[in-house]
Amino acid sequence: PSDRRNGRPNMHLIYSERLPIKVHPLPSVTTNPLSVVHVLLVLAKHFFTTPESIPSPVYEGSFSTETRSVQITATTTINALWKCGFFGKGSLSRSEPAWLQTEKNRRGLYLKGTSEIVTGKRRKERRKFKLDRQRAQLKALEDQLRRERGEILEEPSADQTNESQSATAVKEETDAVDIQPSPVADAALLSTEQTDSIEVLDQEHLQLSLEEAFFLAYGLGVLRINVPSTVSSAAINGLESSNEATEASQDSYSLMNLFRAHSYFPPAPIETLSPDDPFLLQYITYHHFRSLGWVVRPGLKFACDYMLYLKGPVFTHAEFAIVIVPNYKGVHWDSEDGQSSKRYRAKDWWRMHCTNRVQSHVFKTLVLTYVEVPEPSVIKEFQEHRDVGGLLRQYKVREFCIKRWTPNRNRD
Repeated sequence: PSDRRNGRPNMHLIYSERLPIKVHPLPSVTTNPLSVVHVLLVLAKHFFTTPESIPSPVYEGSFSTETRSVQITATTTINALWKCGFFGKGSLSRSEPAWLQTEKNRRGLYLKGTSEIVTGKRRKERRKFKLDRQRAQLKALEDQLRRERGEILEEPSADQTNESQSATAVKEETDAVDIQPSPVADAALLSTEQTDSIEVLDQEHLQLSLEEAFFLAYGLGVLRINVPSTVSSAAINGLESSNEATEASQDSYSLMNLFRAHSYFPPAPIETLSPDDPFLLQYITYHHFRSLGWVVRPGLKFACDYMLYLKGPVFTHAEFAIVIVPNYKGVHWDSEDGQSSKRYRAKDWWRMHCTNRVQSHVFKTLVLTYVEVPEPSVIKEFQEHRDVGGLLRQYKVREFCIKRWTPNRNRD
């Protein structure tokens, strides 16, 4: 679907679904008192006539020990997970899996702009605008100095003005050319039959992080993860055969043990895992913000753990940067054994200051997410009862925003 006003794709229709599940949303309550009556009528209608349940599709993915991620190869699944919540990352792209369109653009077979091409064009225009502004400022400063010295400024002639304008127009036309077909595609552009005969195989797959995969498998129940037989059965649940390990990997308990073990490099044995495993802290934070309606994306580019988007990366930039800070509370963590068994060390303020400075330069707000880590006894109960929800309920999350104060910007 496209927007009739400007001919561009209508992103609000393409990315209208926030999660890859089918739901029956209720109308929102506004300041108008009649909206409350409308909500009550809809609730009464749903109470007497239950809406027909729409089963959510179940997608399939494969766990990869090399990349410590879940790989999605089916094109329909890739489009569904990306367009319904922006899950995953293209293995050959910066974010959106658009390698096939980019390759067709390079060969001259697909004359539409992808997100990477649009981003590159925007960066080129921004760089050109800054250079032109810098030249104009320098020229204005030189003219001002000449006026102060009493020199007479020579105005450019009409021929020189026309020549500079034509050179600028030619340069702008050259910069506006985004698609430059390679020599390989020149012959394909000669006729439609030859163009249709060329096929480009999609070599890209979608990579889901461990937190995203577990959220889709456990939190939403729309993903089935296949664990290859090469994965050690001891790393899953102490099973004997690889077939049993593959079947048990569909269980939330076994998946959590698998992801906890592979959150270390090399993978850690089950008996050495603790409540402050990297996967547990990262998933608690991811699940917390996803449950609040935020689109959570990795934040390695901005020296943080996660980035929070209000709607998604195709609409606006991220507003908040998340840094996970474990909060150890309990008798065990205060003892000497507990102090020595901590996996996460306290981040010094120099690192926090550097991270906060990076966020202020990119106009984002730093949010310290304190995750309260329970004592190791909860892990023993988890291994006995196999209750994933009971383990996750032992963690508590609280946020603390930090804003950098700069004297030259915050005078008022």
